[in-house]
Amino acid sequence: DYKENARQFERDHNGENAYSDDKSQDAVSARVYIEMEKQGVVTSYYNRAVFKEPNIGNSDLYDLWKTKASYMAWKPTEEESVRASNRGFWGKLGHAINPMTYISWAGDKINSIKYNKEVAKNNYPKVWFNPDFTLMKRYQRWLTSNKKIVSKDVQPNNNDFYRAIGLRIEQSPYNYLPLVDYDVQLWSDDLLLQAFNADAFFVGVKEMMYFRNMIAPMTKEVKNFTKDVTKKMKETKDAYEESAKRLTNLRALCTLCKSHTDRDNKDASGWYKLVGDCLYRRLKNDDAFNWDSWDKDSMGELTPKNALRYYWKDINVALTLDIRSVSLLGGECNLLMDTIKKNLDMAALMEDLYQEKRDALDNFDSDFTNKSFNKYLKENKFLNVNGGGVLDWLSDIYPAYKEMDKYSKLYKKEIDKFAKAANESNEGHKKVLFFFTKKDDESHPNNVLKKINAYLEDQKDVIKEFEELLTDSDYSDLTLSISSEDVGIFPENGYKTLKEGEDLKALDPEVEILDSKEITEVPGDVTEASIIPAGADE
Repeated sequence: DYKENARQFERDHNGENAYSDDKSQDAVSARVYIEMEKQGVVTSYYNRAVFKEPNIGNSDLYDLWKTKASYMAWKPTEEESVRASNRGFWGKLGHAINPMTYISWAGDKINSIKYNKEVAKNNYPKVWFNPDFTLMKRYQRWLTSNKKIVSKDVQPNNNDFYRAIGLRIEQSPYNYLPLVDYDVQLWSDDLLLQAFNADAFFVGVKEMMYFRNMIAPMTKEVKNFTKDVTKKMKETKDAYEESAKRLTNLRALCTLCKSHTDRDNKDASGWYKLVGDCLYRRLKNDDAFNWDSWDKDSMGELTPKNALRYYWKDINVALTLDIRSVSLLGGECNLLMDTIKKNLDMAALMEDLYQEKRDALDNFDSDFTNKSFNKYLKENKFLNVNGGGVLDWLSDIYPAYKEMDKYSKLYKKEIDKFAKAANESNEGHKKVLFFFTKKDDESHPNNVLKKINAYLEDQKDVIKEFEELLTDSDYSDLTLSISSEDVGIFPENGYKTLKEGEDLKALDPEVEILDSKEITEVPGDVTEASIIPAGADE
């Protein structure tokens, strides 16, 4: 599907230049796939049996590479310049080291007479003009001569390490080029580890570029999320407060039915009262139910018993649905809490990644003790092929060390903005009071959840009271649609909230997630390590 999507995008957009500036995900995916495919073609081309490792000395190879670098210094036409500028970092590099480059750039428009004479005179295979070809062949020879790739049945072995480096040499040979400055007999695991770390350093630069661009829209999303929380919490508070008002009135009616069914307790107007409050006014005018007026002539005297029986359908619906709607609000608050925590964690991980890159710069000379890789990363110079034409060959590719310094600082500015937005989302919404704002802790999802938990407890108690009331023979024909024993509606400890004085905090990237005691070998034939929760059954 990925391949077909890339091909379809190519068909829909005539030519590379037509969509090279397209920022859509489809366009990016198409370009990534096409470049991967090109690199795969290059690797397959290099591995043809007819192409052997150069049997000439390094100095002659350097001359070939310099010749190609000078040749590549020729300036293309305006149209080709546009196409070249649109290739991007890896596109330019892939074009520069492509073994067929000399074909795509050949023709009368190029002053290539000297280059062609050199090739014809020595009859050199044209792949010899590409340092990445030599790099790949030497790595293969080193693995073979040192018997580094062994049977998987032999333990221990470093197959994965060597295969990883081999794959990376095929994917990004540019990151490993200093290796060709050493005779294969001088290669070692330590040297390859330096090369692998250099590769990781290059990738780290790309990480900073990529994540820096990713953070800005994420920050915008967090700010919008904070606004949504503000709105949602207001709606949630209004909803459960309305439910809480109904619950208070239902408790009052249930209490009257229990204690005043058969005896008068009326106010001056003749209505039943509770603690000096008119029951009728509470049920009708308090916006809790909006029940119709009570007509004594047609409905009889308004007693708690008559009111309960006449309005039982509404009462049953309120007891059943209010608790469910408030529970849903609690679930939404939980999701908001999870999102706030996720944003705080993300900010902490972003900062940790930044510190990792700065540490790489601070410890650079102690990490890269190999002079070739040290110079390569700091100055973008490799082998004896530097200066002059090679600067045109690798144009717009700046030293990785400087790029890491530049883009890590730009990345830091973006994560500071994200962290600020994440912290604000954890503060509750702000009330605007004239010319200043004030933080409203009551609107934080955690504090709203505490009130919802209290409501759920009250609701459970009221339902228990109604369950008890319906055991009375006067109400035995009435049925309640909800049970106080329903654990799905009334969880044992309510919704999880923060402890008193506790705040939502970001994770510590340095703290281990699992205790080492939880890591053990899986019994049976499986030999890979697995994580088993402490106390789990076999």
